Amino acid sequence: MWISRIDIAGFGVLQDWSVELDEGLQLIVGNNGEGKTTVLQFIRSCLFGMAPRGHQLRYEIPGYPYLGGRLTIQTEKGPLVVERLMGQRSGGQLRLFDQHGHKHGETQLQQLLAGVSRSLYQQVFAITIDDLNQVDLLEGEELRNHLYSVGFATATSVMKLERDLKNNAERLYKPRGRKPVLNELRQRLQEAEWQLQQAEGRQGQFRTIQRQLQQVEDAIAANHRERSAAQAELETLRRVAKSEPLWYDIQTLRRTLRDREDLRHRAARLADMSLAAVSV
Repeated sequence: MWISRIDIAGFGVLQDWSVELDEGLQLIVGNNGEGKTTVLQFIRSCLFGMAPRGHQLRYEIPGYPYLGGRLTIQTEKGPLVVERLMGQRSGGQLRLFDQHGHKHGETQLQQLLAGVSRSLYQQVFAITIDDLNQVDLLEGEELRNHLYSVGFATATSVMKLERDLKNNAERLYKPRGRKPVLNELRQRLQEAEWQLQQAEGRQGQFRTIQRQLQQVEDAIAANHRERSAAQAELETLRRVAKSEPLWYDIQTLRRTLRDREDLRHRAARLADMSLAAVSV
């Protein structure tokens, strides 16, 4: 994104003031009191909200009915207008709309700024002459550090930033340390991997035991079937054993009947022989 136009209704020494800008680095030049810092503060106020009432950075004009203005910002999706005017809220009344007149809100503005805060914008994207006035007094390494320091913070130097980064890096990780965060996380990861390996080994053992258990269950089921068949056969034998005396009685009766039948035939033959002898 880049600012293509600034329209100030009233802000500090500027009233009904407009300017169009090109893409890229912009340099604001003017005499003292003509509004160079006012323009920078207006941009910050328009993007991040006006200073509270009574604050020296509010740039309110006594007796003037208007405070604020608008910025036209070019984005990948087309131009957007950010308007901030004095309202009931201390930060000003925000209006954000695109080229089609569609209105947007604070959330869309934060997305447009991509996480850049007021302080970061002031420290990185807006450099005043006061920051550059000290360059003439510096040489070599001091000059390099100052140029890097401008836009970060007045009391913050590159050396301090480097030390902070180094301290943060050491706090996060040391090749032979144990307390840094990344070292602890790596140790926990190694322990988790070892526990996973142990769990996988136990899982293999569990599967083996599960197969063996299935085999035992199958053998028990087969044994139950064999036992049921044996019990059925035993019950049959028991019924046979109980009916054995009756079977013997039947056999005896049959023999008795056969014997009587033989006697009857013998008697008949004798009778026939007797009759034949009488006839002769």
